[in-house]
Amino acid sequence: MQSHRKHKWAEKLFEIYRKNRSFLIFLPAVFTVVFFFFIPIIALLRVSFYHFVSMGVFKPAFSFEWYIKFLTDPYYIDIILYTLKIAFFVTSISIIVGYPVAYYIVRSSGIKKIIYLLIIIIPLWTNLIVQIYGWFVILGEKGFINTILLGIGITHRPLSMVFCSFSVVIGLLDVVFPWVLLVLISVMEGINWSIIEAARDLGAGRFKSFYEVTFKLSIPGIAIAALFAFVWSFGEYAVPSLLGSSALRTISIEVADQILTNLNWPFGASIAFILFSISVIVLFLSNMLSQKGAKYMR
Repeated sequence: MQSHRKHKWAEKLFEIYRKNRSFLIFLPAVFTVVFFFFIPIIALLRVSFYHFVSMGVFKPAFSFEWYIKFLTDPYYIDIILYTLKIAFFVTSISIIVGYPVAYYIVRSSGIKKIIYLLIIIIPLWTNLIVQIYGWFVILGEKGFINTILLGIGITHRPLSMVFCSFSVVIGLLDVVFPWVLLVLISVMEGINWSIIEAARDLGAGRFKSFYEVTFKLSIPGIAIAALFAFVWSFGEYAVPSLLGSSALRTISIEVADQILTNLNWPFGASIAFILFSISVIVLFLSNMLSQKGAKYMR
């Protein structure tokens, strides 16, 4: 009797597993996302409405004072605009320079293509801090570039190329550019190049066949690469804090200062959630524009 009941329970469990197999397979991933992403975001959102009493002391409340302060104070508006400007420059340069480089690599073959891919991938194995301090060796007053410029007499004093927006953009490009190339390469690898040959046979010129086939088919990859570059550079902390100056502040630096230095957790949490919200808005806008652009190009 007991063995019969156990057999029925086993059949029921197997039936439940069979009907919900897809959900059960993804359950660990869902749990990981919920536990390590959504719960911290919700906790951060809750703290952002709290009332700040003194350094490290705040009490539960429901107030938009910190959001209003950050979005209306001219000082913080300048921080938002500066962060957007840096992210825009990094994204634009990455796509404009990266697209022809990715195209050239995809059209290469044999050992040459493998070498190019290794050149892209190997820097990704380097620690971020090592990469950042490497730019001090290159851009510093006694760095590689200034040594050459002084040696050949182009300048008579070292150029100031660190602790400025230029060094921040260069450092972010060093971090973002390899990933942008990999995204563009992966998309271009899926293009059927025989279509271009067919377009040539039908009378299309080199530029027209490139635009009508290669460029249009790679639009989704361009959108993904641009989104990746923008979101990464917009929320990056290490590069602006080390290669930038105290006068050139980004949103991520302000978040860290409010939480770690001023111990104003509600204000820091509100800024962090604004940073997160802007990234999500850019994600949706990019997805919407890329879909409309793809439909228009058809």
